Amino acid sequence: MSLSVLLEDSPAILSAFAAVFGLLVGSFLNVVIHRLPRDGKGVAEGRSHCPRCGHAIAWFENVPVLSWLALRGKCRGCRGAISVRYPAVELATGLMFWFVFEHLRSGHAPAGYPWGLLLVLWALLAVLLAASMIDFDFQILPDVLTKPMMPLGIVCSALVLELHREHSLVARWKGGDYTWLHGALDGVLGMLAGLALVGGLRSIASRFAGREAMGLGDVKLMGGLGAFVGAVGVVFVLLVGALLGSVMGLLNVLRIFAVRAVRMSRRRAQRPRWRWDIAWIAGRVIPFGPALSLGGAVVLLFRSELNVFLFETWPAWVQGR
Repeated sequence: MSLSVLLEDSPAILSAFAAVFGLLVGSFLNVVIHRLPRDGKGVAEGRSHCPRCGHAIAWFENVPVLSWLALRGKCRGCRGAISVRYPAVELATGLMFWFVFEHLRSGHAPAGYPWGLLLVLWALLAVLLAASMIDFDFQILPDVLTKPMMPLGIVCSALVLELHREHSLVARWKGGDYTWLHGALDGVLGMLAGLALVGGLRSIASRFAGREAMGLGDVKLMGGLGAFVGAVGVVFVLLVGALLGSVMGLLNVLRIFAVRAVRMSRRRAQRPRWRWDIAWIAGRVIPFGPALSLGGAVVLLFRSELNVFLFETWPAWVQGR
């Protein structure tokens, strides 16, 4: 039975498979997030083990989400707490894979389901999730994740024409049928646009701030995203990423204020010196990679809806129509 027939007759089976597969990928992402930025350890180096006591994790302790619940969030060896982030990453990946599958299914007939696009989006979103979590923890975006995105984005653009076909600059310029060469050129233009735009912003912001305002990892990440979303898509990713980054930054400021206020009240100290706190918070590093990654995910999945909102709905609302 072909996948298209199965999708038409029993879509719930494939939908459940997408969610379960996402849970398994999320379990692997936890390994990547933990090992990749620490001591240069390889992802495939040795079995998973407790970082406290060295207890080797058996297969039945490594079932996504369920093992954490069964163990009540504690290591079977030393009874130390296991961070809730592990099942959260697994659950988030499972939901993400399921949503992407359903999102593509809603816009395509079973016979024309874009299986290639599905695999590309799954792989790319998994990489973005891992990179975002590492950036949250260490304020770095590993080259092993960001650099390969650029050539792979160009290759995927040539092989999976759905990535750019609907919003292709090359097709508008060249005309005719959209071919693998058009896709590859769109990928190259997007990569160069991402590198140039974010690299230029980094240089300008660093000059005004008198220090490095943005890491090179963000530039490489944007170059990789550009290869997947195209030159115009890069602008959308930056706009959405900047908006989301502002929201994340504001929430982080509120969180820091709340935590420090609670700590000072518990110590019965004097009222917090808000002026000093603001200066301290302003010097904190807020990673931009997660915002760019989320912006890239939004553009990849909702590019058409963004176009309608920005160029039709929003202007009509501003003009009072």
